[in-house]
Amino acid sequence: MYDIEHCRCGEFGTYWTICDACGHMEKGYNSCRNRHCPGCNNIARRRWITRSCYGT
Repeated sequence: MYDIEHCRCGEFGTYWTICDACGHMEKGYNSCRNRHCPGCNNIARRRWITRSCYGT
């Protein structure tokens, strides 16, 4: 439960993205990557459903 509660809020580290054109910096937060976390597995779940239903 700790992983899910602290997902994307700095507990698991941060990273910076920098625009090549203007140099604008934006801070991002690492995810917990827990398989039970709805935020981390939402994309993977959608891909799995699409492959299962449509065979792609």
